[in-house]
Amino acid sequence: RLEGQTVFAGVDTFRLAGGRDTAVDLTTTVDVTDGVLTIDFTASVGTAKINALAIALLPPPTPTATATPTQTSTPTATPTPVYDVAVNVGGPLYVDRSGLVWQADRAWTPGGWGWMNGAVYTATHDIAGTDDDILYQSERFGLSEYRFDVPVAGTYQVTLRFAELYAWRKGQRVFSVSLEGNTVLPDLDIYDMVGPDTAYDRVFTVTVTDGQLNIGFAAGAGSAKLNAVRVSMVP
Repeated sequence: RLEGQTVFAGVDTFRLAGGRDTAVDLTTTVDVTDGVLTIDFTASVGTAKINALAIALLPPPTPTATATPTQTSTPTATPTPVYDVAVNVGGPLYVDRSGLVWQADRAWTPGGWGWMNGAVYTATHDIAGTDDDILYQSERFGLSEYRFDVPVAGTYQVTLRFAELYAWRKGQRVFSVSLEGNTVLPDLDIYDMVGPDTAYDRVFTVTVTDGQLNIGFAAGAGSAKLNAVRVSMVP
């Protein structure tokens, strides 16, 4: 944890490196406001450990000089910004087996991304159908929307990840999911689709024209929920 916030959850150096005696480096950033940067470790199995550590102060952004245009200059097309945000909904930051960083869940703020409401539920059940159990062992339930303020209009790929951690029978939790106001998962019953404690992923593409990608949830029975989400701009 950095400054009291979990930044790497479920770290298994053997799994990440693919064996013993192999380097595993993890990097992140943190804001320090009290003059003391605190790093602490919590063991789940065995003992927590660290081999080496580097801390660097990030300088403020350096202004970029703007060239004076001339009659002979050739306009250069501005590249489309890359946007790829993955979120471990209801949980802390997590690095999956492929090395992708899933950000910790947070409330939406203008210009950013996050949940609009709901509560967190976590479990320790083993999850079938995945090697990244942690992404499915936390959820935000009772939410009405998860939103992303995206940099430009365009087409985005949305990956929704679910696992039923609570319901124990068909029909106990049924809800619908929409993207930009259009229903893409009507009357979803995760238990009916794959049973309990099993990964269920769905991938969609959606066009965003207003600068904000809205993922809506409407409960039919029980409460709507989400375990993880990734939003990527389609080039």
